[in-house]
Amino acid sequence: MNGAPKSLRFNHSSTEANEGFDFYNTKTNKVLMFIQGTGKVGIGTRTTGSHRLAVEGSIGAREIKVQASGWSDFVFYEDYKLPTLKEVEVHINEKGHLKDIPSAAEVEKEGFYLGNMNAKLLQKIEELTLYAIQQEKQVESFKEKEDVQEAKIEMLLKRLEKLEAKME
Repeated sequence: MNGAPKSLRFNHSSTEANEGFDFYNTKTNKVLMFIQGTGKVGIGTRTTGSHRLAVEGSIGAREIKVQASGWSDFVFYEDYKLPTLKEVEVHINEKGHLKDIPSAAEVEKEGFYLGNMNAKLLQKIEELTLYAIQQEKQVESFKEKEDVQEAKIEMLLKRLEKLEAKME
């Protein structure tokens, strides 16, 4: 190609397994991008696996939109059984991670799907919100009981003062 950088090579690959186009850095002999005949794209790799786009390295973006199906609002449905904090503690002690969240070893080995993980993390946030609401109700109940107890004590102290005054 006229005017193309001398360190870049464009190749048409026609092996049966990987027909497509390669863009190579001729100085390092590394693939920059590979476009398969099937439409799959590899950036920094020729291996795309089952993915339409495979990237060897990090990806930077201003925004990513994940088209997800299924969201975590079911946590707020009346028939949802919120696990007790004791059940959560037992699971953590037994498994070393939250229920429905993959372990570090699983993530390291298999990776995870971003949309699915966001839904699961939102589920945990929504559960935490429900626990906080429950605890706030308990605190309010304790305050009400404390107010009743204080009123009873005050009444008893007044009666005691009257009795002591009569006895003097």
